[in-house]
Amino acid sequence: MVNGTQYVNQNYPAAIRNDITELNLSNKDLEGQLLLVNLGFNNLKKLNVSFNRLNDFTLPATLEEFDCSNNQILSFTDSLPKAIKFNISNNSMVSFSLSASFLSHLDVSINLLKTLDLRSIGGNIKELNCSNNPINSLSLNYSSDLNSFDCLGIKYNKFSTSPTQTSYSFITTTALANNSSLVGQEYLQHLRMANANAISAPNAGPHVNDD
Repeated sequence: MVNGTQYVNQNYPAAIRNDITELNLSNKDLEGQLLLVNLGFNNLKKLNVSFNRLNDFTLPATLEEFDCSNNQILSFTDSLPKAIKFNISNNSMVSFSLSASFLSHLDVSINLLKTLDLRSIGGNIKELNCSNNPINSLSLNYSSDLNSFDCLGIKYNKFSTSPTQTSYSFITTTALANNSSLVGQEYLQHLRMANANAISAPNAGPHVNDD
């Protein structure tokens, strides 16, 4: 096993880092931290560090795709303004916060998340997987592009119409658990009814908890 940052410093000379746009460090027996900020990876767009034992990162703001699945991450907080695809599945994560306005694919499955607030990822999400987490509170922006959603085993097809009364959708997991057959437009109608009294404005505050 070798420290992630140490491995990069030993194997990627500073003179070539500015030219690297894709970096595959999957299954390299890396552990600990991988701190890429200020190391000269100024044009890095794709990073794969899956199947290691990493637990902490600093990432360049240029990243568009990041796969850190199958590591030992307990907590993740970052802002990646250009991120499009993000996979942090199969870790031991208890908290997750990501600011990414253009994110379209997110996989946080197989973790230990109880609360998941995704309102900072914008309204462009197309695929969301948060299954196999003990989630009791989930908040996300409404996205007309959402066509794949898996959370606590609840799946639905792409909405046929959009909810015009608010730009946010708040899901109570109790309601979902009791209505596992809801799909498509039927799911959307249930979602509206379940949250009709919880939302008063598009940027209204509280999400709904499953007490």
